[in-house]
Amino acid sequence: HIHWYKSVMVVLESDEQETVALTLNRPANLTLTPIDGYSSTLLYGGSTSSFHAPDHRVFCLHRSDALKDESTIIMKGLYVMSLEEAQICMKENRAVAADFLYISGYERFKTSELNDHLKKGHWRSITTDSYTLQKSLVPDVWTAMLTITGSPPPETMKQLYSTDDVPVLDALLQEWTHTCLYYHSPASQDQRHPPPPPPMDRPIRQGDLLRGSSLDHAFLFDHQEFHKSLVMVLEVRSGGDSAVAALLSYP
Repeated sequence: HIHWYKSVMVVLESDEQETVALTLNRPANLTLTPIDGYSSTLLYGGSTSSFHAPDHRVFCLHRSDALKDESTIIMKGLYVMSLEEAQICMKENRAVAADFLYISGYERFKTSELNDHLKKGHWRSITTDSYTLQKSLVPDVWTAMLTITGSPPPETMKQLYSTDDVPVLDALLQEWTHTCLYYHSPASQDQRHPPPPPPMDRPIRQGDLLRGSSLDHAFLFDHQEFHKSLVMVLEVRSGGDSAVAALLSYP
């Protein structure tokens, strides 16, 4: 769950069984046009009902007390409604498109598991107010919320996570962001991230040495142990459909 690293979520609802939350600091390079003449950045809210899912949902966060009767209150001065409800308010001139923050999808947790993570320090529960939250959204809500807790600033994250692998975690998060939140047409392919190399022009053979390629983002995101790895093929089975191999680069 590398996308939870350095994330900030606001809880929408919680009971003994389930907790539903929205991620606030994962902008995608996708835009939403809730009404003619206005486009807004779409944020990734979580892995459930996000972006291109068949049951895709967009949540609209706002601070308008005038719309609170048709909204769900998250905290005093912070509300959420569906995209369809927000569009009705805009068409009736009771709101403008810039009043909302548009978030695609949400996260679902088992409440008991989330409580266990909180006890272990994997997550931190923060009490804040809607003004502080809104003021922090644009610059860096994660740093702002970290400051509220009195935790070390980002340059000393090693102290917070008790690990030497903070640069690795940052790189994995950047890779996830590029793979899952950035969408490129072939004409606008980012040259810093070229397409994966073509497949081998011959079958895998016993004794072959394989190097993990850093160009295939999707594969390495799911199989991070192969990053910068060297693999020797020991045996080819089932007529070439499968193989037994050994990783040589991890002492």
